[in-house]
Amino acid sequence: SKFPEISVSVNISKTKKTREEYTKEDFTIRELEEEITDFELIPPSEESNSSVCLVVDHSGSMEGQNLEEAKKAVSAFVQSGGSKMRMGLTIFDDTAETLCPITGSTGTVQRAVDGVTSNGGTNIAAGLLEGMRSLDTETGNRVIVLLSDGEDSGESAAQMEQVINQLLQQGIVVYAVGFDFADSDYLTHICE
Repeated sequence: SKFPEISVSVNISKTKKTREEYTKEDFTIRELEEEITDFELIPPSEESNSSVCLVVDHSGSMEGQNLEEAKKAVSAFVQSGGSKMRMGLTIFDDTAETLCPITGSTGTVQRAVDGVTSNGGTNIAAGLLEGMRSLDTETGNRVIVLLSDGEDSGESAAQMEQVINQLLQQGIVVYAVGFDFADSDYLTHICE
């Protein structure tokens, strides 16, 4: 939105193993093999809270290893979330459902994901819309982490531009994790 100024967010631990804070010298940025030296490192504000809705595809195509890997990814994310991060869980197949509203209780999110089984078709748009509703009353950084094999239905794909516009208007950032033969171009388009 501020081109040619570009912002890049990096998720790392707050300090190095030596307990020192990160500095600009700890990072190398390249664009098309050319090093960029004119950049500023801006640490996150201590007051900044984040609310994350994990939006998990549990359609029939996710059956087996894909769903198990998605559940492991959610579990790892839940365990690594900081005290200033609130989380919730939405699942989708042909329709979407919030299994766990945004909460500060990681155990509640973990228990919700443990019971997820595969079923139905894939409607990513419905999952994103339900995730957006979960974040509606949250303040601070609002993020959706989408986990899917990316095999979206035609109906959902037809709605996607409208959904993306709604996410942009609400300032919700989307990150995607693709499984198996995910359509990475499609998932990248949603995130960008």
